[in-house]
Amino acid sequence: MPSLKCSVFQTVLNNQPCGELEIYRLVTTKVFKPQVERYRQSLDPDLKVKLPAFTPSGVFQRRRAVSLIEPSNIICIDIDGKDNPSILNTAEMKRIVSQLPFVWYCGDSVSGKGVFCLIRYKDYTLHKEYFKSLQYDFEEIGLIIDKSCSDICRLRIVSYDAQPYINLNADIYDKTMEISKLLNNRNNMEDVILLPLEYGGLSHAVSISISSQKIIDCLMKAIEKSVDITAVYDDWFCVGCIIKSILMGSGRYLFHQVSQFYPRYTYDECNAKYDSIMNSEYHYRYERVLEIAAKYGVI
Repeated sequence: MPSLKCSVFQTVLNNQPCGELEIYRLVTTKVFKPQVERYRQSLDPDLKVKLPAFTPSGVFQRRRAVSLIEPSNIICIDIDGKDNPSILNTAEMKRIVSQLPFVWYCGDSVSGKGVFCLIRYKDYTLHKEYFKSLQYDFEEIGLIIDKSCSDICRLRIVSYDAQPYINLNADIYDKTMEISKLLNNRNNMEDVILLPLEYGGLSHAVSISISSQKIIDCLMKAIEKSVDITAVYDDWFCVGCIIKSILMGSGRYLFHQVSQFYPRYTYDECNAKYDSIMNSEYHYRYERVLEIAAKYGVI
């Protein structure tokens, strides 16, 4: 691992750095352990704002993107527990993250309720483009990342983790993908058909792509076989998000039909979940439905 430096700030309230440190030493040191553990026990915000902070993406004259002096070519990705409620603890988050060959460090956040990942990339001028692509890569393994990580001058409060995930031979990330391309790949709207749907006695035509038709057919097969493909919360949420992406509000009845085989299914809970999904911005690959269905023996 090369010696990569970052700016260090006395607290998150400071805009002027107080020095520079080598990033690997900063994230693996035990120096901040007593302060971090004290904060985790109390979650007192006054203790949090007194902790030092650093800019993982490089050395800055001031905490502004235009004040970057020496880029580290590192992006820091936050994974919060509140955004990934089905993952029970940070140890499980780190286990999932270890599937990605480009993560060289993953450790507990200062609160101990999430993790942060450090990833080396090829060109600091493409920081935001790398972030967009990383959103998709993390989504592929079922993790939602914090959108504010796209800011190259973002501060990271120091933390401590006795058992971080470290891969010093991690790949250097060099993939970029524009959001528009991501959406085109997911929706594949080149060949469009009109699909007549019979939902709750209401018949209407919905325009969807042929690739989306495969997903609808798969879900209908699960319903015909009376197979519960929603036993795991992540699977249920993912299926709902994909139904919403394809059918929007018209997908509510289909979501109920797919969910009804769960032993503790209730109409109100399912309806509330679809309301939540309709107001969310989560996106999943349509093929995830096929993977989930195969896991439960539908296909």
